[in-house]
Amino acid sequence: MSILKDLTRAVVVIGALAMTAIPAMAETWTKASVMAIDAEAGKITLKHEELVDLKMPAMTMVFLATDKAALAGIAEGDAVEFVAADEKGQLVVKSIKKAK
Repeated sequence: MSILKDLTRAVVVIGALAMTAIPAMAETWTKASVMAIDAEAGKITLKHEELVDLKMPAMTMVFLATDKAALAGIAEGDAVEFVAADEKGQLVVKSIKKAK
């Protein structure tokens, strides 16, 4: 019985260690063109490529910025790259930068 308890404890410890070693998934940057922007409202309309992480095809849509300040320096017509997320059913821009 003692060997079985020791093996069970070892499996639990190894499992816990394995869980802590798994890195967080990387967020995918997506290319887009800015079609419209309302920095005051924190909204940006993007014509974007496929959103791989969200399994969405390329399209034009309005996003809410999680940080309005991130939209500073971004203007209509700019080529950008951004990270999108679904937060409680709302599609948001988590990060955005001008494309190089």
